[in-house]
Amino acid sequence: MSNIDSRVLALKRDYKASRKRLGLSRQDIATKSNLSIASVKRFEDMEAKQARLTVYKICKVVGINLYDYFDKAVVYISPGDLVEYQDLSMGSYFCGLSSEEVFSEYQEEFIDNSVFFTGRLKTCYKDMTDKELIEAVDGGRLNKGYDLTRNGLRVEGFVKSLTYKEIKELSSTR
Repeated sequence: MSNIDSRVLALKRDYKASRKRLGLSRQDIATKSNLSIASVKRFEDMEAKQARLTVYKICKVVGINLYDYFDKAVVYISPGDLVEYQDLSMGSYFCGLSSEEVFSEYQEEFIDNSVFFTGRLKTCYKDMTDKELIEAVDGGRLNKGYDLTRNGLRVEGFVKSLTYKEIKELSSTR
């Protein structure tokens, strides 16, 4: 048997228990997380490495905070070990933060491949750049663009995410 990180096993165990307790199907999870049913299946079966945002969105539906299991540096979670940690000492001081950490009040709505959001920044994050804010909202995923409006600590906007097909096409050209 391969050496599987105990945090991956704990996350899978707790996810399955929460999903069962809530009586949610894979389709329910896919709909509520704005992901494809194939993405949910890959996560549940741990068939391939998963992007942090994908895992975060799926777990959020069943009330699990991914960051109770992993630190903010994890970029991917795989069937075996944790892989591809982001070096948080490089680049921005704010990189790797989630929306829950950045905002004292926050609401989001997923429509098609976009997330619409509004919130109030915590005072300590008032100096974040627009790009850093978008990364906190969208988990650092590639996107087609965003619109952001600030009024003091109040922030609202939307992020237009790439579709699964577009991500796959980009991946095949790299």
